[in-house]
Amino acid sequence: ETFSMDTAIINFQFSYENKYGINYTNASMITPKIHKSCVLTVHSLSVADSVIVGAKALVNVRYSSSGTSSVKNPTMIIEGNIMGGKKEVALADLTGSEQRSLDYYVNFSESGQQTLQISFRYLDENGKEYTLDKQEFVVNVNHYQVTVTSDDKTSVNQLMNEENRLYFIIGVVSFGLAVVFILAILIIKCSMGKQEKRRK
Repeated sequence: ETFSMDTAIINFQFSYENKYGINYTNASMITPKIHKSCVLTVHSLSVADSVIVGAKALVNVRYSSSGTSSVKNPTMIIEGNIMGGKKEVALADLTGSEQRSLDYYVNFSESGQQTLQISFRYLDENGKEYTLDKQEFVVNVNHYQVTVTSDDKTSVNQLMNEENRLYFIIGVVSFGLAVVFILAILIIKCSMGKQEKRRK
């Protein structure tokens, strides 16, 4: 954890003597490779508690590197009854102790209590793969309800709102005046015709 180099040198010195009292020494050296720790830490992982079928459900993750080696190609794997099937969401690489977060959305294809499984996969600097255990979340997925109004139940009162009621009244009055005007013309023509016949 605290060693700054990639390898270490360890020397072993052996001293011994034979049955005649002659002393001997033997030296040995080993160079073990220092493996830096690569740890992806998920600080928080949350999923929407309730959602409507087909609507977006939020998945939020906040993560960081808590080891001495950089985290490469971190991936969030989402499994469940979601549209498009299994999702593999690429996360940003991490160096040092930096912390990042991501919002991602999934769409459920069926209603009811649906289980979402989320796990993580990442690599260290040498390409070695690591995984984090799956976490399960239960989401209540509700039906999408559409309110339908049938044409045969639509009343005149529904059609006559405040905006077009005035136009309706003007139209009725105009129609009535037109009828009265036409009747007046017909009556005048009839009376004039009768007067002409009497003159003949």
